[in-house]
Amino acid sequence: MITKKEQLLNSALELFVTKGFHGASTNNIAKNAWVSNGILFHYFKTKEELIIGLYIKIKEELIAFLESQNQNISNPELRIKEILIWSILWWIENKNKYYFIQQVHFSPYILEIPPFIQETHMQLYIEMVENAKDEKIIKDLPLYLILSILSGQINAICDYLLSKKTYTKQDIEEWVDMVWGIIGK
Repeated sequence: MITKKEQLLNSALELFVTKGFHGASTNNIAKNAWVSNGILFHYFKTKEELIIGLYIKIKEELIAFLESQNQNISNPELRIKEILIWSILWWIENKNKYYFIQQVHFSPYILEIPPFIQETHMQLYIEMVENAKDEKIIKDLPLYLILSILSGQINAICDYLLSKKTYTKQDIEEWVDMVWGIIGK
């Protein structure tokens, strides 16, 4: 059974993606979730708190999914490629969540997310890149430059795939190999 808080988060996601942050009022979010404004403000004191809570929830869902997919991969190159593939597939299957995260990244709300939370969400990627650097299989570039390159490429592939009607997993694997060509030795 879905909780009222989950109803609100689902409603907020739908309305933020379709109407934007300013076009989606808390009143409309509550109405769309079939709850009162009082219930919304019980869980989220402000719209900003709702946006940040939704952002954190989506990032935690993605990380939990990725961790469940890659438990037994010890080869660092294969691990990076598989995490990239699964990241792309998850975002494509959850396109509204992808669009919402992009909205937050290009808005002032990103500055409201505490750095330690952002770092926690990046931990899986940080560990895989550091492991690959230790194994000397990726270029000796600063950690956050590599993470930015990976993030940018994931976004570019997702944007492209979301504009297409068809694609195969082999297409995604080929594009991930291209990304590996950027960072790999």
